[in-house]
Amino acid sequence: MGTLIIRPISKALAKDLIIQHHYSHKWQTTFGLYNFGIFREVAPDSCLGVASYGWPKCPRAKNYISAVSDGWMIELNRMWIDDQLGKNAESILISASLKLLHLFNSSIVAVQSFADGRLGCGTIYKAANF
Repeated sequence: MGTLIIRPISKALAKDLIIQHHYSHKWQTTFGLYNFGIFREVAPDSCLGVASYGWPKCPRAKNYISAVSDGWMIELNRMWIDDQLGKNAESILISASLKLLHLFNSSIVAVQSFADGRLGCGTIYKAANF
């Protein structure tokens, strides 16, 4: 894999990559509050994956208890990784983006995500402890 860089990317780039490469080819207006891309150090301008966080798709999913008075929950709405990165790139992107997410907004106290059961069993999300 080489040395990887995970950094914020624009909503426009995240949307373009998700529509082009994600199996659903869909983007909703609630997506993209925080967007992170994964890059190889040797090609820092070529985004090879996206983790896009936004408002939960299901409004009823906001039922949680937090000791943080202004705490709120965000959702990992879409994720795409180019196959050329190989194994474990997904968990690397998830881990790094969650750490960055907390740095950008410490009032985010929970992150949820969903796996599409029609396409598998959510192995990556299980490995990431979702």
